[in-house]
Amino acid sequence: MQFTNYSLNAAEYRHRYEFAVRITYFVVGLACFALLLWVNWIVALSLLVGLLGVFFTIYLTLRGGLANYVKVGPNQFPEIYALTVEAAKRLDLPMPHLYVNQSPEINAHALGFGSRHEVVLTTAIIQALTPKELQFVIGHELGHIKGNHSVYRIIASTGFNNPFLASLRWVLNFAVLFMSRVNEYSADRAGLIACGEIYSAVTAQLKLMIGREMLQQMNLKEFFRQMDEASKDRWNLLNDLQRTHPLPVYRIRALAHYYRTGEYQAIKTRLGEGGTSILQEPLQGTLHLLDKVVDKYAPQAEKQLHPQTRTAPAPQFAHAQTTAPATPAAKAFCPFCGTANQTQSAFCFKCGTKLK
Repeated sequence: MQFTNYSLNAAEYRHRYEFAVRITYFVVGLACFALLLWVNWIVALSLLVGLLGVFFTIYLTLRGGLANYVKVGPNQFPEIYALTVEAAKRLDLPMPHLYVNQSPEINAHALGFGSRHEVVLTTAIIQALTPKELQFVIGHELGHIKGNHSVYRIIASTGFNNPFLASLRWVLNFAVLFMSRVNEYSADRAGLIACGEIYSAVTAQLKLMIGREMLQQMNLKEFFRQMDEASKDRWNLLNDLQRTHPLPVYRIRALAHYYRTGEYQAIKTRLGEGGTSILQEPLQGTLHLLDKVVDKYAPQAEKQLHPQTRTAPAPQFAHAQTTAPATPAAKAFCPFCGTANQTQSAFCFKCGTKLK
């Protein structure tokens, strides 16, 4: 996809509290440092030296990526590379250093500052997600990069852990956690812009909750009702206060709400994708929107799990040398719904039941 005269500022999609939080932390941090400088300039200087040491350690970590992970490029995992190139273009970012790390944990992270950034994907998350879901995750991490979230988090954490602020540490810790959650909301929006599909953005987050195989057996509409009930429970707000990431139901609901906004639709129009047809229909709130999304996209999304051109049912991304086999005449019939599937399919494309 070609993007003509397209530029995106993080301010166009970030959460409404993010800028206010940054300004507040900057003012409070500057006041605390000035007070510390007045009380004991040696301690204030040592704090600056410690902060520089933290950034130097991060720089060493970034430089060590080539020695610790497998770097993704045009000739190494080209499908993942292509997804990242498109996501970076959508978010108006230069291509980051992208790596794959062997780990059973479904996870990804972004790190860096200045002009050097890296995104690391675990093998587990690559194997668990469809291409569009993975693009949402990559876009989420790119959103952290574009928003300089790691830099602000490091400065806040280092400054607020100063021994002279020990009496306020409990309050300051909640402040840092709040900033982290707001950053996650902004990064989720970046992920949606990167992949362009609300269904894939939602299912990617659900797989982090329940896994790939269980998601295929999951009644999404029933879960959305559970999500709606949980969102109305005020006690969950207290649970959310103690977390670096918002509760999953809050994240999904917030992302669906953002999907309906004029800000997101304006960005889609600038990307040359036009508006979203679902939004032309009468909707009664976020829950109704999610139901409509499932009705429209779930059937096509099931087929993405088992593309006919793969020589094996897993992983989601084949080697670059893989060629598409001839379509076999034999069929594998689903024991649950009776649908005829290709013999190489591991799951029924209609209902998701495991075939082998």
